[in-house]
Amino acid sequence: MISSSLKQLIEKTLKEWEVPGIAIALVEKDESGQWGVTTEGFGMRDSKQAVDEKTLFAVASNSKLFTALSVSMIIARSEGKIKYTTKIKDLLPEFSMKDKLASERCTLEDLLCHRSGLGRFNDLLAYEKLDDLPGCISALDSAADFRDVYLYNNWAYDLLALIVQRVSGIEYHLFVQRNILDPLGMAYTTFELDKAGGNVATGHWRHGETADGAGKNIELANGLNMGRGLRGAGGMMSNAKDMAIWLRTLLEQGGANLPDDSVKQFFKDSIRGRTIVDVVAETSDLTPKLYGLARRIGSYQGVQFIEHGGAVSGHMSQVCVIPDHNFGVALMTNSSPWGDLVYNIIKWRLFEEKCGLKRVDWNARYTARRQRELQAASPEYIFPAVPVDTTPVPISDAELCSTYTSGGLSLTVSKVVPRSDFPQLEALPHFPMMWGRVSVILAHRSGRVYDGCLEYTPLGQEGVKMHGKKMVVEVEVEGDTVRGLGIKGMIGAPVTRTGEAQADIYFAK
Repeated sequence: MISSSLKQLIEKTLKEWEVPGIAIALVEKDESGQWGVTTEGFGMRDSKQAVDEKTLFAVASNSKLFTALSVSMIIARSEGKIKYTTKIKDLLPEFSMKDKLASERCTLEDLLCHRSGLGRFNDLLAYEKLDDLPGCISALDSAADFRDVYLYNNWAYDLLALIVQRVSGIEYHLFVQRNILDPLGMAYTTFELDKAGGNVATGHWRHGETADGAGKNIELANGLNMGRGLRGAGGMMSNAKDMAIWLRTLLEQGGANLPDDSVKQFFKDSIRGRTIVDVVAETSDLTPKLYGLARRIGSYQGVQFIEHGGAVSGHMSQVCVIPDHNFGVALMTNSSPWGDLVYNIIKWRLFEEKCGLKRVDWNARYTARRQRELQAASPEYIFPAVPVDTTPVPISDAELCSTYTSGGLSLTVSKVVPRSDFPQLEALPHFPMMWGRVSVILAHRSGRVYDGCLEYTPLGQEGVKMHGKKMVVEVEVEGDTVRGLGIKGMIGAPVTRTGEAQADIYFAK
């Protein structure tokens, strides 16, 4: 199913974008009802070994559909006691949110379709096990009103994994293993890195890239096994061989190995849109996407697709099916932050070949997009030529450099620099607190307002300093003493939230 022209495109794209490797799984049912399966690796899993069909990648948020399916299973087995409309507080008594309405009314369905109002907090929240999560969330401010907008949230899916764990009485990853992976014969897929064997892709990050400079790939340590957190949201590892089984399961809505009517009903329910992902489509040949239960629904040139992406430090993945054509594809790369653009270049060409669609130069589109994003991270863009109040600040740098807390979150201001020394920004690895050390750098803007960013040192890369996540920080003072920091721009609040003084989150000293 991988044509010679597509192979040429894959190899050319990997080389041009300097992505080390990719694994691809394709499934397609022909008119006689027979399934064709192709699983293949391209490029390198690390500096010495090639990618093959059994090479494991972190599939990140493509773990979420397994969590959603697990939730449907505990619902089906509850004899009517649990429903999608069951309130979280009735399943997790310790659950609460600062938004009292959300705390009282938030349901399983609200978490599944990302409408709780809780911000992402990906850059600051770290926890060792699922049981720690409710205590962290209870202290966080919401980034949007309850059920107001789609606001993608990883912690929601770890809460769901915790609920599966509590209701079933066994650890979440064991529930998935026994009820989904084993029946399907997905023998390689795992949540436990130390049991994965040696054929595991090394994650890579494009570090130091600017609008005028190429940067370089650096290897990232695999932090997936550091704790039990993130398992429901993105803790799974898999390969092309197992993803082919999963694609067929999606197209058959369970199939012979998951034959329960409740499973078939779940897969039907999962593609009923509950929230709007994109208010405006990315391009004119794509529609805005809806979000169901761990699945996004959209169309390309009039052909409907159902997909989900995944991104965790150094790995990016995509799982997508076209039900009307009985076709599915999974793509897994060991490269960030452009791995998603690379797999989409390949995915859209596959769509065009399989569905007889017009050819579009997605490589050119994404090259232009990458350049725009790199330009937007430059100091010239971050600090436009506008008047700045240079009046000396009544706060010493030493007073600012401290550790601040907000509920289950903490951050450390490590240094204050002149605006002329503010670093070039770049994309940062996902969940950096779980993959290295994070601090904040500030540069004075005006009065008590500072511009800031995160400084990140990856595990095993002590000589590497990465800077990203632009934020605006307003300092609360009492006399010459800093009491806290109001921070805006780093937790995924909707763009409708405006006003420099309106903080997304407050940290006390």
